[in-house]
Amino acid sequence: MSNYVIFLGSLRKESTNRQLAEAFIHHLPEGDTAAVFERLREVPFYDEDLDVPGQEPEVVRELRAAVHDADGLVIITPEHNHTAPAVITNAIDWCSRPMGRGALMRKPALVLGFTPSPRALSGAVTVLRETLQTVQARCVATDYTWGDAYRLLDGRHPKDIDEVVGILNKAQSELAKLAAATPQRFNHRSGGGVGSE
Repeated sequence: MSNYVIFLGSLRKESTNRQLAEAFIHHLPEGDTAAVFERLREVPFYDEDLDVPGQEPEVVRELRAAVHDADGLVIITPEHNHTAPAVITNAIDWCSRPMGRGALMRKPALVLGFTPSPRALSGAVTVLRETLQTVQARCVATDYTWGDAYRLLDGRHPKDIDEVVGILNKAQSELAKLAAATPQRFNHRSGGGVGSE
């Protein structure tokens, strides 16, 4: 059984990517769970003056704990100006620190997303994959994104579209395999695996 935390790159309540997150959760294998971290809009821009051990903003402590405790991170996002939304990259900044001991160290990660553009998030995916690799997260080999999203959905919820559900099942399987192959949760205080010397 696995538990995933979801970073949602669109803050709009009725966004297609929020619907994709709902579909991801709806179609998880029995026993697996996932939840959107709903406070991303409250996370301040990364600032070392705020990142003082024991004095971090409460929402930052909650964010880091959610990522640390999850078996994997799922980023579900649109593309803004051919790059990743700032709300996502900012969350990654906070979760990458302290350097070498951040909550994203060795964390399995998956990128999904809808966009009305025909480019299928090529810019956002490139930025996110490079960023996740830089902070030593473990990315699923394939990114699952859809262009021309409004045409694909045609007023339907993605959880009810066989094409989307089939791809979500494949993505979930890949993420689960990566999570199962990842050693026990990384001990971010010691810099080693849980229980390591």
